[in-house]
Amino acid sequence: MLARKKTAFFTSAVVALTLSLTGVSSAHGATGYSAPEAAAATSAGVQAAGDEADLDPRLASSTDLELLLLVMTGRGALADAHPELIAELGITVSTQAQADAMAAVAAQFLTVSPAFSATWAPAIRSTDPAVRDQGISGFMTDFMAYVMSHCRPSCTV
Repeated sequence: MLARKKTAFFTSAVVALTLSLTGVSSAHGATGYSAPEAAAATSAGVQAAGDEADLDPRLASSTDLELLLLVMTGRGALADAHPELIAELGITVSTQAQADAMAAVAAQFLTVSPAFSATWAPAIRSTDPAVRDQGISGFMTDFMAYVMSHCRPSCTV
């Protein structure tokens, strides 16, 4: 439960910061994240889901963009098809305008971060909640690095 709250807080902060850097107004304040949280969520050491049996069937066939929109905004095809995932993952649902803005940023992120598909996506799709939380935290750390380096004054690839 604590991991879900931490993930929800972290996700909300990342979305708010990204939207503020890209010029979209947000109802949420970006509070950032602490250095220990960022250091704990690195790509080294995450035990990703090993095979298809370890993947949540609701997430297994989703695209990476659909997965990111679910995790970051609580919107999109996955959220529509499986609304229970929002509560299970502790996701704060963004407004539609915020989700639309994040979709463009998430697509740009996937363009410059092809490793997401091999590194974080399998972990986020895992049936193991601890692996899933590590995957979300690791992705958020990588995404924040992307935002900080590519989204000033606006996101560009």
